[in-house]
Amino acid sequence: MEKVACIILNYNDYDTTTRLIDRTKKFKIIDKIVVVDNNSNDNSYEKLKKCSCNKIDVIKTDKNGGYGYGNNFGIDFLKQKYLNNYKYIIISNPDTMFEENVIVDMIKAFSENEVALVAPLTLSPEGKEQLPIAWKVPKYIDFFLFSSFLLNRIFNPMSYPKDYFLNKKECYVDCVQGSLFMINLELLENFELYDEKIFLFFEESTLGIRLKKMGYKSKLLLETSYIHEHSVSINKNLKSEWKKRKLMLKSMQRLIYDEYNINSFKKVLLVIWKNLSLIENYILLKFFSKYIRK
Repeated sequence: MEKVACIILNYNDYDTTTRLIDRTKKFKIIDKIVVVDNNSNDNSYEKLKKCSCNKIDVIKTDKNGGYGYGNNFGIDFLKQKYLNNYKYIIISNPDTMFEENVIVDMIKAFSENEVALVAPLTLSPEGKEQLPIAWKVPKYIDFFLFSSFLLNRIFNPMSYPKDYFLNKKECYVDCVQGSLFMINLELLENFELYDEKIFLFFEESTLGIRLKKMGYKSKLLLETSYIHEHSVSINKNLKSEWKKRKLMLKSMQRLIYDEYNINSFKKVLLVIWKNLSLIENYILLKFFSKYIRK
């Protein structure tokens, strides 16, 4: 079987990251684990260095450049130090729980030459499907619908039809949840996985757009699953829902700028609408949060 490497990105979350390391280092199918500390300020790197061994490399970025920057850093490290010795790379958040069979199933799913990414189904700690299961790549118009809580609730842009995932073992999708997936590095050898101008949020959508542009597919496994303690690491470092939402819309705006060739007029419309939507978002989060989160 082909060699597999796993990249785990840490930022100020040593305990959660260590728990994942302790589980995955026992997996025989994983040949190398690269722990990337994203320039934490809580001495995470010094603590994680104690995990270093033949199977585990612990490295540190030169800055906290965000989620995409940290994972790109880890991939570049693997390419340079091990000369593309690993065909398959797992990208995993620290707050995930998965068994070795999940990795085996992901490898088997790369049966078609055009499949560049495979992801299992994401479950909550209670065993429920974590929504959205997957989604379509966002288009320009989707920014206007998604950025408003009300319009997003009415139109639900980027969503697949409710019956799209029914009675299937696997299916092709545009975008998957980024907490755990596997890529075929041979197909993406000269490919920058993440847009480093995006600090956090919408990394998966950027990836989905870029893969589609290159003619590659993403596959979702509906009978293979893992647990994601949703946003455990994020919530430790970004506690305000308002700040999360503000950063989310900024990231989506950057995605539209970078991935689509839009003119200046359309860019101005995005800025105006984003600012109006942030006012709506702030009011709803402040006074009606328990209703809009249902």
